[in-house]
Amino acid sequence: MPGLIGIYPFGLGRENWRLARFVYYGLLALQHRGQELASIITYDSGGFHESIEKGTVDEAYTEEKLNNLPGFIGLGYVAPSIDQKPVIIDHPIGLILVGDGKPNLESRVQSSWRAFAEMLADEIHRTGDALESARRLIEEIDGGFSFIALTENQELIAGRDVHGVKPLEVGSLGFDLGAIASESSALDVLGMEHITHVNPGEIVRFNPYSIEKARAKPKDKPNLSYCSFEYVYLARPDSTINGIGVYEVRERIGMLLAKEKPVKADTVIGIPETAIPFALGYSKASKIPASLGFITTGRKVRTAIKPSLFERLMGVQLKLNPIKCVIDGRDVVLIDD
Repeated sequence: MPGLIGIYPFGLGRENWRLARFVYYGLLALQHRGQELASIITYDSGGFHESIEKGTVDEAYTEEKLNNLPGFIGLGYVAPSIDQKPVIIDHPIGLILVGDGKPNLESRVQSSWRAFAEMLADEIHRTGDALESARRLIEEIDGGFSFIALTENQELIAGRDVHGVKPLEVGSLGFDLGAIASESSALDVLGMEHITHVNPGEIVRFNPYSIEKARAKPKDKPNLSYCSFEYVYLARPDSTINGIGVYEVRERIGMLLAKEKPVKADTVIGIPETAIPFALGYSKASKIPASLGFITTGRKVRTAIKPSLFERLMGVQLKLNPIKCVIDGRDVVLIDD
């Protein structure tokens, strides 16, 4: 469930870009996918520059840190656990990889991604072709995952498993910058045009003058398995994933719920904030007015992805304070996502 973003400049003068701040703003839009660890990796003639920090994006990166991160290619990552980090490979080629989900290689998530990154680096070193190397790996390795990798050869490579479990969306800023991210909202906040999604089993390679694609062809026909959790909870409602609007899905679920479970009530309330689109859909279909029933205290926090039960319980207590005048003495349809 981590959030990934990669930003890549094209053409002459590409070395003049400083992309750390672009990555920072993209990560702010993906903060809901991971609040325990934030990472910005950049690349220039001096090699890789890595900044891997605990905490939220705005806590981890001050103006000074961003100003001290040079580099014209950028990679960003947020994670729900400090145990999930970017994988840094030094040999046989330099490569840094960030991933969402899990390749079926090891029992632990981080170990699986390290094995995947090592295999990718070995294959690129052997063949000299990053696109073909990534295609072969995706054909051979099962699991539900997406990844973005940056190599010492100034190539940005991204791909999804053949089932399409974890999303990746592609965007651009004119002909100057290309980008790839877990959700389209990260592209929107950067003022980029959302172009398309990476298809299941597809690999995308950015190089200085072009974008190339390849498609894995596994022996057995895979079953498409888009992650339903993205649509019902994890993704931002203003995101589009796999060509499907997240808000539209949530509203339609609420409308279907109203048809399947009709009741008489005075108001409809969604709880927590991610459930509001469901409540609005229920209200639209049932003609029962919707109300705002709860107010958040402090920073918005995704309690469901907090690492411990205590933090989840405290987070709920802080973020869900009821508006009593909306609830007292009324029959309420309360919808929890």
